[in-house]
Amino acid sequence: SLNLSGLPQLPGVGPTTESRHLDLEASVARARLNPAGTTLTIGVSGYVTYVPEADSRLGADSVLVQIWDEDSGDDDLMVTTTTDRTGYFSAVISWDPSVEGEDKPDLYITYATINPYVSVYNGTWTSFGTPYSWRSSTVSNVDGSLVYFGYLTPADLDDHAALGIHTDITRAARWLKTRGGFDTPPVRAYWPDGDWAYYSPDEEAIHLSDSFGWEEDTHTHEYGHHWMKHFGHEAISDDYCNGQCDDDVFLGDCGHCSSCPEAPGWAWVEGWPNWLADVVTRSWAGDYGDSPRTSRDGESPPSVCSESGVAPDPGLTEDYIHALLRDIEDHTND
Repeated sequence: SLNLSGLPQLPGVGPTTESRHLDLEASVARARLNPAGTTLTIGVSGYVTYVPEADSRLGADSVLVQIWDEDSGDDDLMVTTTTDRTGYFSAVISWDPSVEGEDKPDLYITYATINPYVSVYNGTWTSFGTPYSWRSSTVSNVDGSLVYFGYLTPADLDDHAALGIHTDITRAARWLKTRGGFDTPPVRAYWPDGDWAYYSPDEEAIHLSDSFGWEEDTHTHEYGHHWMKHFGHEAISDDYCNGQCDDDVFLGDCGHCSSCPEAPGWAWVEGWPNWLADVVTRSWAGDYGDSPRTSRDGESPPSVCSESGVAPDPGLTEDYIHALLRDIEDHTND
């Protein structure tokens, strides 16, 4: 089961993982020195992780974690918390056998791709309306001690990208909040869904096809459209159909090329999210100690449109808006 009420706030710059674990041990130790009748004090911890394609294991950032007691009837929710930026979670449970009706709990973990800023759904099951979620095995007859669940990882490798998408969008939300003070409203992300990547302002949802599961820059770019809906100028025209980088204008199958001019306004609508994808993924090394597999470097825009081979109008071309924002943002004198 999954309980979505009372979600904890998105962790920002808080205690380190090591200090959180030491606090957990100290809490349990204090409870043992000052026992309250037959009450058990149990420290629970572990990591929620995922494996990006063939890369090493990574921690899932700000994932909802719930600790349950397994019963013969309905299971009891004991604690709700979130992972930190390394995927670590910890909580303390007080267990009173006289209240609970059994001497010792049988504990398991559920974890889900939801926090106050993003929730990730399986795009093939959108009508069911619940985020991706998984559960651990059960640790039976837990006594008053520390219970470490280890590295929790979805058994199905095909699910791992959902945790990656959740982490990438969470990092973008945190960057906008800590650097700019923007408390961006929540967004939904559907994956896998459709045959491309796009943001729907009416739904306030990001749609990602299966092939975009591991493209961190695309996740951040589409989140940039969500930010623009609330804080920027997003709606310019109904579509991209202008004969430039369009597959079939008659059928409405239209697109855009980052190096080519589009209708007035679209350069900003696409260029700003491109810059956000660039600056946020560049911040990962300093903020998280890792690097993205995909990024968008706006330092040197192409000199000609990829479609026409002609130098584009910079004011109508997203690559040039991206480069301008990068030039304003970075400290290099170029």
